[in-house]
Amino acid sequence: MKRHGTGPSAPTPPTTQESLQHRKIVLSRSIKALSALAEKLPEDIEASPQVARSVVAQENRWRSMENEFGMLDSTEVAQELGNSATNRNKASQLVKEGKLLGLKRGNRMLFPKFEFDLAAGKVRPVISDVVRIAGDRWSGESLLQWFCAPNGYLDGRRPVDVIEDEETLVSTARKSLAEGW
Repeated sequence: MKRHGTGPSAPTPPTTQESLQHRKIVLSRSIKALSALAEKLPEDIEASPQVARSVVAQENRWRSMENEFGMLDSTEVAQELGNSATNRNKASQLVKEGKLLGLKRGNRMLFPKFEFDLAAGKVRPVISDVVRIAGDRWSGESLLQWFCAPNGYLDGRRPVDVIEDEETLVSTARKSLAEGW
């Protein structure tokens, strides 16, 4: 006969206070996500659930890239490349020349650190090779996503995973970015 109070105890259900606190956290995160979504949509567009999910998925991809690789702003790019910190135009100049890919986040341009050889203080030359191969068919933001997405030509690895193997990366870019649909 089993007595009460013996044996493994069942998890204690959350108290009303804990449950309320959890709901507040979830609500706060939801409000932040919806605010970010609202900022990205033009005023005259009604967002369907599909559009809303797409925008949230896009935001999650950018956050994932930022968390995994880190991002530099224009001032940090200038510093890393040996320019004065006041020369924030260096990054814009490199983007215009097709040597660097940027991502607009809020009112700032950010640049994933994987584009740089920070030890050498330069942008990886293979970035301009990929930009040249992609031509005007791909935006800078689309190319950044391409770098971070599994690729069939790389057996599921991502282009960013082989960024130091320039020959493999350029070959993969030629196969996948230059394809016409």
